[in-house]
Amino acid sequence: MYECTLCSLSTTRKNVVVGRGDPKASVWFIGEAPGEHEDESGFPFVGAAGQELNKALEFLGLGQGKYYVTNVVRCRPVENGRNRAPTDEEKAICGVKLKDDIARWRPSLLVTLGKHSTMYLLGDIGNMYSNVGKTFSYDGINVFVMLHPAAILYRAGLRMMWERNLGELKKVIP
Repeated sequence: MYECTLCSLSTTRKNVVVGRGDPKASVWFIGEAPGEHEDESGFPFVGAAGQELNKALEFLGLGQGKYYVTNVVRCRPVENGRNRAPTDEEKAICGVKLKDDIARWRPSLLVTLGKHSTMYLLGDIGNMYSNVGKTFSYDGINVFVMLHPAAILYRAGLRMMWERNLGELKKVIP
């Protein structure tokens, strides 16, 4: 089991949440940080947002062994018992492991889920909504920008954008 004590998140987490799927897969999905369900289980995207991601994986034709799911931050950021966004410091400390993993496994396509993972890998690319569905490059690897699946749970009006972008993503999957 992977253990880490590099930041204060290690004092409140239950599990380090590394990834699910196959890190040798050509397509990686990268979120921001684990939530409560992920902290309990030790696996990323197992809550309601994970159910949406699982539907997307099925639509994309990505079965077991064809994808990897991880986060920039591997421990749950929590405040007053509720999830919170990871700080820039937490992303900087924990994200080094993500970048090391990307360099080691060299997937063909990185799919960033939401602004935190997008900005972590690509820097400030401007308005998130205007860049959803676009492809950028990180260290010679294509990066496809998506909404975080939780966004469509909290803002039903974004579902059409999510579904349109899934169609676009399906065209660029290696």
